Amino acid sequence: MIKEKLQDELKKGTTFDYIESTFAELADLLEQDAIYSNFKFIDGKRGKANIDTGTNWVILDIDKSHITDEEAHLLFSDINHHICRTSDPDNPNKFRMLIELNAIVDINDIQWRYFIEAIADELNLIVDILPKAQIYYSYVGRTVHSVTDAEKLPTKELIIKASKRQASKPKAPKLTTAQATSALEDHWNTFQYAFEAQNGEGSRMLIRAGLHAIDLGAQWDYVEDLVNRINDYWESQMDQERIDTTILTYLNNRYKGD
Repeated sequence: MIKEKLQDELKKGTTFDYIESTFAELADLLEQDAIYSNFKFIDGKRGKANIDTGTNWVILDIDKSHITDEEAHLLFSDINHHICRTSDPDNPNKFRMLIELNAIVDINDIQWRYFIEAIADELNLIVDILPKAQIYYSYVGRTVHSVTDAEKLPTKELIIKASKRQASKPKAPKLTTAQATSALEDHWNTFQYAFEAQNGEGSRMLIRAGLHAIDLGAQWDYVEDLVNRINDYWESQMDQERIDTTILTYLNNRYKGD
């Protein structure tokens, strides 16, 4: 009902106000019945041709997540974010995630789609790829999970990845069964990026390595052992309860195709 009322206001010609705020203050927005965007529109009129700014935060729309909003909040505790459920307050796997970037990104609409894809891949999330002029709805009564004192998501490598995607370079050929088996046997070289993860990116690297192993055809016992092997290698190890309840739960859902 609230969404319909807000849509009616838009049909009447209501324009958008541009408000300067800190990333932390966005939590207040998400606790209201509102329509919002992370871009400024010329004269407040929404439209692809009216986008007047870059942005230093992104909005990820997640409708079919393998993890809940609370699990995502724990998993990405190393990145500044706000997470809240959207139209269905009882669906923990349908939520929106706002992420703070370490620089202002000002790219065209086509490049933006590839940029969001690159972020989704980096975080191993299934994200709806929406245009820059997309508007979003927030709802009173939603719990907002926030981290505002961690790291901002680095943009440089993501923009490079987005540019490569846009160039439509052919994907690497799929490995043969023998090649995949060899890659799994040589776990150090195959998953070196995870063994040598930097402080603050451990959760993402464990997820990345686990999904990589699944893609190579690994059985669940291998995936579970790999995650624990990587964690045991680190000088600063992750708490085992978090490994079991967040990382492995997420990977097991993906392994089973849920």
